[in-house]
Amino acid sequence: MTLSLLVALILYYFFLTGHVIQFIPRWTALITYSTLGVIDIPVSINGVILSTQGFSVMIVKECTAVGPTLLLVMGMLGYPAPLSRKFWGVLFSVLGLFLLNQVRIASLFLIGINFPSVLEVSHLIIWQGILVLTAVIIWIVWVDRADRAR
Repeated sequence: MTLSLLVALILYYFFLTGHVIQFIPRWTALITYSTLGVIDIPVSINGVILSTQGFSVMIVKECTAVGPTLLLVMGMLGYPAPLSRKFWGVLFSVLGLFLLNQVRIASLFLIGINFPSVLEVSHLIIWQGILVLTAVIIWIVWVDRADRAR
């Protein structure tokens, strides 16, 4: 278990400092652009920058759900559970965190437009905490179910 968490930390370090996975912030920006379009928010996109009248955000590596996802996936892979449990756990967890992250970015965009004074607290404290806490809760529930299945 400790080894897999160490691997997650190393992978995240390379993600933040490397250029190998530059497409993830761009991909996140494109998905967010589409999400905001679906909820009828007029937004334009230029690379990783999303803009509307008087407000813009730049999607950077830390805006993706890679950190909490790596932590969760490595926690699942390092836990002594059957491979099929790990597969389904990883699949649904990654999808869940991805969707939650899209809700996070879209809501932060709307907060930035309508309530700019609370954007920083919402971004750095509330939503970061929710995303990490969600990953931890998913892992705890997954471990409990994996243990009960034995």
